[in-house]
Amino acid sequence: MNSTQLSIAFAGLLFVIAIALGALAFYKLSRWKILDRAIVAIAPAICILSFLFAFNQFLIRFEGIQWGVKGNWSAVRLLPSFALKHGYQIYYDPNSGPITGMIKGPMMALAYLPVTLGSSPVVAVILGSLTATTFFFVPILWLHFGKSWKDVQTFIISLFAFLFFCLLVVISPVLRYVAFSVHADAIALGLSAASCAVLYYNQQRDRFSTLFLSAIFVVLAIWTKQVSLPIIVAIPLFLLLAEGWRCCKRYLLCLFISGISISAILIAIFDPKALFFYLFVVPSNHPWQGEAGKVTALLQTAKELFNYSFWPLVILGCVLLYHLFLNVKRKTAINLWFKQNPWILFVLVGIFLVPTAVLGKVKVGGDINNFGYSLYFTTTAASLALMQLAIAARIAEIKIVAQSVKIAVLALFSALILFQSPKVFALIPTLSANLAQGFEKLEAFPSQVAYRYAKNHPEEAYFPWQTLSTLMADGKMYHFEYGLFDLDLAGFPASEEQFYEYIPENMKIIAFLGRNDGYVLKRLPEFSRKIEVEELPGWEVYAREE
Repeated sequence: MNSTQLSIAFAGLLFVIAIALGALAFYKLSRWKILDRAIVAIAPAICILSFLFAFNQFLIRFEGIQWGVKGNWSAVRLLPSFALKHGYQIYYDPNSGPITGMIKGPMMALAYLPVTLGSSPVVAVILGSLTATTFFFVPILWLHFGKSWKDVQTFIISLFAFLFFCLLVVISPVLRYVAFSVHADAIALGLSAASCAVLYYNQQRDRFSTLFLSAIFVVLAIWTKQVSLPIIVAIPLFLLLAEGWRCCKRYLLCLFISGISISAILIAIFDPKALFFYLFVVPSNHPWQGEAGKVTALLQTAKELFNYSFWPLVILGCVLLYHLFLNVKRKTAINLWFKQNPWILFVLVGIFLVPTAVLGKVKVGGDINNFGYSLYFTTTAASLALMQLAIAARIAEIKIVAQSVKIAVLALFSALILFQSPKVFALIPTLSANLAQGFEKLEAFPSQVAYRYAKNHPEEAYFPWQTLSTLMADGKMYHFEYGLFDLDLAGFPASEEQFYEYIPENMKIIAFLGRNDGYVLKRLPEFSRKIEVEELPGWEVYAREE
């Protein structure tokens, strides 16, 4: 029996165990209502299904193993953290220092600093991926299970809401990219979600301790990635609508104090002139993608974001229509409705993040990960809204709706088991192949190969896309090719003196794998002789003309 057959057999055994556990739970909970028992019965199968999907996505992100461009980026994004460890700055004066392409806030480098304990690039990237996934999911776990663990039925509802969120993440190209990749996005989103979670569960939202904690998370998120900035408007607006002007003023004061304090610390650590240049001047000077006009580009990008957000928006639309009907019947005051439905905070944050998410995508170098800033919050809002409706089944006035939500959840997850299980089994060969390659070919990971070569031949090779490797191997930081291109694109090309200062002094070869933008070779025309190097199989290697 080969590895694929073993994997299929193991997955099948997991599903059999899940069905058996579900049947046992259905039998043991005989005092519960039949609908609640049915939901509990399918919970183990949904957990297995979600785990297999999520694990496969994690392995696909960690494909290599055979990582091409994406893998190179994951390693490069850890470069600022390792730069700090080795005594380098991450923001230099525009005309000096090695160019890393770092145009995100310094909190990204600080958040990934524990990853620098990794002894090699491949270990560092694994730790980085786990760090990103932790930041992405922990606040969501807190939001769903913060107060549900004391009651079994409430816990089951929370579990299904969390699994619903996870499935939306796995089927979304945007969210699964953000959740399982080394990037600033997962850090910024996790901190932003934590700022909302502090307010979500606290009934006394006007307490200074609560407001300060939320404000600190907001400021840290903004110092992680600039796209998070609109959250400083969304949260005060929610507090104004739910708690009144007094609470809103207190929060604005907390934001001001937190912003000044944290910013002062970061500016004291990092050069303020360099911070301003790389965080604001460079991104603002990047051209837009495509040849269409700006209005057309914005509309097309906004439409793309809407398409990715379709299902969370449909769910939220249905829930909001129901609440509109209920409020007409109850004549509930608007501030009381906001107070009773704190999930609306995430809707507001998602809406306010749309402009920066669209602008982040529309610029050259922008990718769909920018859509994650809005989509993460609308998806969270959808799962929390459904969870609140389902938990409210004990309230007679909305019992029918809440029961309908449970029926819909049961139907949805039953359909997922019925239709997605075959897909999971179809993915088993890929899953087992990825897993096997992951353990068998770790040493073939491009950054690992470059690291090994740099250890054996210090300061002789320049890897423009594996600069983390040479930094870890001999403590020297060199220019990252896309960083050079990025500055040139913004109108600030590196001078000849700066360029030559941060390339290997005794350079004999320049090597690429997976990506070669031609920018480095253009500035080093003498390296035009293509050669083969036994220690770099499959690489594109250039040496000086003889």
